[in-house]
Amino acid sequence: MLAIGNEVSRKENWPFNKRKLKRSLVLQHKAYEFVKWLGKVQESWFFPFRNLHIQGSMGETAEAWLSAQLHAIPRQFQPTPQSFKEFARLFAALFETSYELGPSLQKVGCCEFCEYLSSIPKLKLRKVTKHTKKQSQRLIEDSLIDLHSSLGLGYPEMAIVDSLLANPNSRRTVHIYTYGLGLLNRARTGRGNPALLVIWRHLAWSDGRLIKDFKLRADDIIGAEKWLKEQFLKTTELPEEQLPNKRHGPAAQKVNPPP
Repeated sequence: MLAIGNEVSRKENWPFNKRKLKRSLVLQHKAYEFVKWLGKVQESWFFPFRNLHIQGSMGETAEAWLSAQLHAIPRQFQPTPQSFKEFARLFAALFETSYELGPSLQKVGCCEFCEYLSSIPKLKLRKVTKHTKKQSQRLIEDSLIDLHSSLGLGYPEMAIVDSLLANPNSRRTVHIYTYGLGLLNRARTGRGNPALLVIWRHLAWSDGRLIKDFKLRADDIIGAEKWLKEQFLKTTELPEEQLPNKRHGPAAQKVNPPP
């Protein structure tokens, strides 16, 4: 099984399920809006830390805290009972993926979740660094390698992977696919990954800011996976002399991903 940090193999989420993707996208947006709301009202809100410092993961701690606060959470942020655990995991993963505590913030509580929670008004959006860029590149490459292997095609020639990443249109399709994997992994584990923030900004940001009315749909993710599978299967049917053999070889000009 391929793994990058806390990101797991494609096999954990195979096949993509439209209903599951739609639910996770909605819950992630709801968790993000809840974090923004908490940043505005935290001073007047009740945060019972002492009895909730369980020895568990970020997702488990978030679930315990949300359970105690559920009666006071505004209706627009409340998940259904069936989606509560997933909401809690996405809520926790959001901190690790998108925000950073910073060295100047005081450490409060006995766990990482409490440190993030108590610092919400002062949290800063995580910066994209050379390190996170390298992490995202590796995550992207591994997601393609894993998808190629899942088709029974074995380990792909890296020139095939490079050709997909060399073309701006196909690279965006790869970003959508990899982000979809990361979304489901966060919903399952409650762990974030800053590498996904790099991918998200490639998709949803332009000129240093969020694209107005940008929305990633489940159909976009499923379509990206379908197109990538088709490209891999087509590549294996090409004569050897037509296979891409350079980093920016022929395949980089021939791909036409879905809009």
